[in-house]
Amino acid sequence: MKMPSGKLKFAVMGGIALAFVAIAELSGLRQNVFPSEERIQSELGSLKKAQAQLQKELELSAELKLRRELFVAGAKDYWLPRRDGKPETEIPKAVNHAAKLTGLKISSLGEIRQVKVSEGISVMELSVSANDSVETVTRFMAEMYRATPRMRWQRCQLRPETGKDAKGVSLSGSISFVCISDECLAGLIDSGKPRS
Repeated sequence: MKMPSGKLKFAVMGGIALAFVAIAELSGLRQNVFPSEERIQSELGSLKKAQAQLQKELELSAELKLRRELFVAGAKDYWLPRRDGKPETEIPKAVNHAAKLTGLKISSLGEIRQVKVSEGISVMELSVSANDSVETVTRFMAEMYRATPRMRWQRCQLRPETGKDAKGVSLSGSISFVCISDECLAGLIDSGKPRS
């Protein structure tokens, strides 16, 4: 007996639908198309963890960018040997030049001491002693502070001179500055121009 064509089409369509459902069950497609509540919650939990991790990474990236900008902005404050010369020879020259400009009589200059902060970054110190009038010593200290790269006074002491003919003060202290010897760091902050 012959089936009407409408029923045949319906039977074929039903067979295809049943085959599709069977394939979907076997391949796990149904779980992806119609996930369970448990799977939805699990995926949401994973997504929230990923969002929290991304937020931490973005915050860290912003902090590192700010640190880099501050480091580069302070370029004039750092001693770069390729730009400023060897600190062992140039710093004593700068101190003597400032003393000459201000008329200060230096009693002694120590040797440059280096304290390593990290690879390629050091704090350098030079001890200075002098005896002179308060005005001259003050001008000298200000002249050293205005120098570029930036130099700061550490452990600085001013005492009245002692003795019968004492008229001035005695200065003893250390001048310190940051020295960047790492070429990559120096290249990051140095435009290659001489300091102004």
